[in-house]
Amino acid sequence: MRKLIFIALTTLLAASLFGRSAAERLTPAQRAAKARYYYMEGVRLQAEDKSGEAYEMFRHAYRVDPSYAEAASAYGLGNIYIENDSLTTPDGLLESLSKVKTFVDKYPDDYHESFYYAYIASQLEDNAEAVRVFKRLAERFPEKSSVLLSLSDVYSRMDSSAKVIETLDKYESIEGKSIPISTRKSLYYFAQGDTVSALRESDDYLRSNPSGPEGYIVKGALFQTIGATDSALVCYETAERIAPESGRPKLMLSSLYKMLNDSVKFDEYTYKSLLSEDFDLDQKLGILGDYLRTLISDKSDHARGDHLFEVLDRQYPYEPRVLDLEARYAYEKGDPKGAREIISRAIDLAPDVEDYYGSKMSYQIALDDYAGAVATYRRAEEVIEPGEGLKFIYATAATQTGDFDGAGKVLHTLLEEMIPGAPIYDSLPMNATVKQLDYASLMQASVIYGMLGDLYYQAKDTVKSFGAYENAVRLMPYNFLTLNNYAYFLAESGSDLDKAENLSKQAVEGDPESSTILDTYAYILFLRGRYPEALEYQEKALKNMADSNNPDAEIYKHLGDILYFLDRKDEAMENWKKALEIEPEDETLRQKVESGKYVK
Repeated sequence: MRKLIFIALTTLLAASLFGRSAAERLTPAQRAAKARYYYMEGVRLQAEDKSGEAYEMFRHAYRVDPSYAEAASAYGLGNIYIENDSLTTPDGLLESLSKVKTFVDKYPDDYHESFYYAYIASQLEDNAEAVRVFKRLAERFPEKSSVLLSLSDVYSRMDSSAKVIETLDKYESIEGKSIPISTRKSLYYFAQGDTVSALRESDDYLRSNPSGPEGYIVKGALFQTIGATDSALVCYETAERIAPESGRPKLMLSSLYKMLNDSVKFDEYTYKSLLSEDFDLDQKLGILGDYLRTLISDKSDHARGDHLFEVLDRQYPYEPRVLDLEARYAYEKGDPKGAREIISRAIDLAPDVEDYYGSKMSYQIALDDYAGAVATYRRAEEVIEPGEGLKFIYATAATQTGDFDGAGKVLHTLLEEMIPGAPIYDSLPMNATVKQLDYASLMQASVIYGMLGDLYYQAKDTVKSFGAYENAVRLMPYNFLTLNNYAYFLAESGSDLDKAENLSKQAVEGDPESSTILDTYAYILFLRGRYPEALEYQEKALKNMADSNNPDAEIYKHLGDILYFLDRKDEAMENWKKALEIEPEDETLRQKVESGKYVK
């Protein structure tokens, strides 16, 4: 046995000592033949879709004979494609690209290899090299005018204005005037602040094609951008007269009337553009989405949006994407019940789209229908694998139904996927795994811990709840919602008012416009007997709540409590009554209203 081991070790040692010198003793012809063998094997494996094995063959070929251009190029391209941190750094990519250069310069008539090489060079900001090869391609392949477009892009990144225009002019000399190139030139002039040349370019196109609408649309857009609305209107109306069935002039007129605050004309032309046949469904959904956002932000008459949905419903009666947008609009205009019914129809039509389930669950939660949201999640589980977002919504709903085990399991799973072995309520060590998380992941993990804190508090387990909150804050001190909840529950449980005040103050400093966060701080100040100061923050909370149009019984209740202890009992009663209207089942509020006294 020892002898066999000795022989094996001797063989390995000999290979390591003499292998390299044997390779070095190969003649140039032998080296070329060996490299070619590896290269051809790589080509064969690549044809069989075995890219990893092919890459290894190309690498062997290049190492045997670095002067073999085909092998150098294949190896260099392999390095660019491969997912390897040391190879895909900017320096690593440039080094790989230099291997391809050998082939490109040896075979300048290989159009595809040269084009790809120049494109990669431009992406790596080696603009001079990209220009060199693109220019050579343009000379060797004058019929392939698209090279000039790529060359103009590189010149644009180099801020070579004259070269950009010169190259696009060459393209037009081959292909003739076209709206894409004319538009590109006009926009480039405009970006350079040369409005005169931009408009002149539009006029040049119109002279070459006076019977088409596109030139008038481009020129109108330029006029609209510089605020020459009368001239823009003339251009758009001319385009519409030339092409009365086209939706594009109507859409541009819609945008112009929106700019002019003419809501009647804005509606009219938005409606007309949706009726046109030259926009597909995705484009129409985009048009309608922009229009609805305008209506919502302007607090406009919702009947205008409803009317446009009738147009799309007639055109696409069984299209779930239309229903999804309609549901979102219903929710935004304050109709979560209608939104829930509409999105249910979308789910029936497309039961495998996860976003629809998430939307429905959100609408159900807005209606306090937590059991319904859980049922929607269960239905989703039957047809899809729920993603992270859906699981978060489910955990919120399940917590509210009292299914703390179900919600906890989902949250534990999500946390385990992010931080393997992470404790739930024991102190989280800031180990290497945690320190490697990026900002978004840290915030996400903090949110999960915060949700666990909420869950355990509702389950009346303050030890676990506050432990989870501590981990949330430890991971992300800027998670203001969790800071707020932790502070509120600390105060409500009477655990540590000093700590509660400190946490709440941090939340207020981080998000001073949140009515919920302001309410918590005011509540803690109230518990500490600092009533005038508490009133100041509570009145801010009330104002911000009114601005958001989302009434909250807690804010009225706490305001009533503060006013009562400031001996403003009539005002206190008014606010308690408002709170009771929102939450008629709150027995403590009822006692306050009936007795006219503060009740804990």
